Amino acid sequence: MKVHLIKNKILLLAAFSVFLTVSIYSFSLINLNINAPKPNNLAVDSLNFKNKIVLVNFWSSWSKASRADNKNIVRLFQKYKSNSKIVFVSISLDTDQNSWKNAIEEDGLIWTNHICDFKKYDSPFVKKYEVATLPYYLILNNNQINFKSTSFKEIETQVEKMLN
Repeated sequence: MKVHLIKNKILLLAAFSVFLTVSIYSFSLINLNINAPKPNNLAVDSLNFKNKIVLVNFWSSWSKASRADNKNIVRLFQKYKSNSKIVFVSISLDTDQNSWKNAIEEDGLIWTNHICDFKKYDSPFVKKYEVATLPYYLILNNNQINFKSTSFKEIETQVEKMLN
């Protein structure tokens, strides 16, 4: 009887250890920029993205259309994650930090460029890029807007053209 209890405890500890390791690894894949940079230093304007295609998606945890399109963004990211010519940036219009973080994790948005200033449509990012509805996508090339759309299909087609 004691041997059986000891085995169960060992299995429970092993399972907890695996869970903890996976949780820490998963969280480390998400580098959240909680303190968003000032608009004139916005990551998408950075020299780090010079000579790169930057796909920017404006979204929020409360937008059903955004959340539905996130699976498409993830699919596109998976397709091009090893291509150094493209960078993915997500700018959220959320007002609640926990909702934002939870949506990133739930939707599997594993790229590192996540920005939210928690100002919803009053955000300087939203005003700068004239976002009126969600989801909204931009493709920047050399810090210039190359293409914009509310349709993921159009954005995906444009990305394909630019990368092939």
